[in-house]
Amino acid sequence: MIQIEKFDPDYVRDWCESIYAQMNFPQKYRGEETFKKDISKWIREYLVIEGINWSTGDDLLLELMQLEYEDLYKIFKWFLNARKIDRKDRIFHPRYKGLDYLQKFESFLVSSYNFITKEIRYSRVKNSSFIVCPYCNRNFINSTMKVYKCEACHDNSADIFEYFSDEIYLKRKCPEGHEINEQHIELLNSCQLDHFWSKIDYPLLAVCFYNLVPSCASCNYNKLTSEFSISPYDSSIEVDDLFRFNYNLESIHQPRIFIERQKSEKFDLLKKDLDNIGIIELYQVHSDIIEELLWKKEYYSKPYKERIKSLFQENGMKELTESEINRFLTGVYTDSKEYGKRPLSKMVADISRNIGLIGE
Repeated sequence: MIQIEKFDPDYVRDWCESIYAQMNFPQKYRGEETFKKDISKWIREYLVIEGINWSTGDDLLLELMQLEYEDLYKIFKWFLNARKIDRKDRIFHPRYKGLDYLQKFESFLVSSYNFITKEIRYSRVKNSSFIVCPYCNRNFINSTMKVYKCEACHDNSADIFEYFSDEIYLKRKCPEGHEINEQHIELLNSCQLDHFWSKIDYPLLAVCFYNLVPSCASCNYNKLTSEFSISPYDSSIEVDDLFRFNYNLESIHQPRIFIERQKSEKFDLLKKDLDNIGIIELYQVHSDIIEELLWKKEYYSKPYKERIKSLFQENGMKELTESEINRFLTGVYTDSKEYGKRPLSKMVADISRNIGLIGE
């Protein structure tokens, strides 16, 4: 598991608004007023939680969708506490009796996830600093290239021109400046969005920005509705303080690649999460990468690293930072904030430090 840094609040707002604008259900919802007004009343009356201040308007669901992980966790705990109380006894607990009234909104909240198109999922990764699944740190989650066809650019050598470029997708114009017909723009693939807290068990969180974790298909499938304890959005945890990869290539009866406890007290919770999706088992195939790191350790001495610096300077190139030299040596990003830029960065960085290929 690796961490995901917080997104720009303006982007979060725009992203949520693009979904919220579709959540009207005029033909299906039957309540005292509109769906949005009624659920705003419910939120204001029952979700009275310390540290969360609701406005006086009718768009409290939109406010809830934009809450950061720490506040969503408080709402998650509200649900846990409410469900501990027997249904017939909730009348004596005014704070939690609203749980029964939430049922009339649940199907609409769950179905709202269908408003998240593959274009919206694509923008989620496009506007982030990572392109690798935060659960496994093995698989890319960026979109595959799009196909663009410009009929105005054809010549004798081609009936129709095809382009592969993010810029064309975003601007809706080909390199020659011609408008691209919407029908000729196709997003071939994009990441999946995992509900950290299941939309079935916690429908109120179904389309909350920080409850949706961009992930690879494998992790999303293996996790299903499993309830995880450690979220990639949890800013109170530093992943390098939580665990470190290590190895024993001679092991026969135990995994050759495994994780070890570090400073954080939440290691056991993380290990349970990773066991649920079989991460350690998946990593066993990467023992050859560890062999390569060991070879590099024997060859790349400190003088060699210094020679790398001087070679760049002699050729008029910029001076490499320590982090860039580490990337040159290992082939991955070794700063914890950049693990999401390349597959296996966490494992390779950890073991490179363990064997002394790079510094702590």
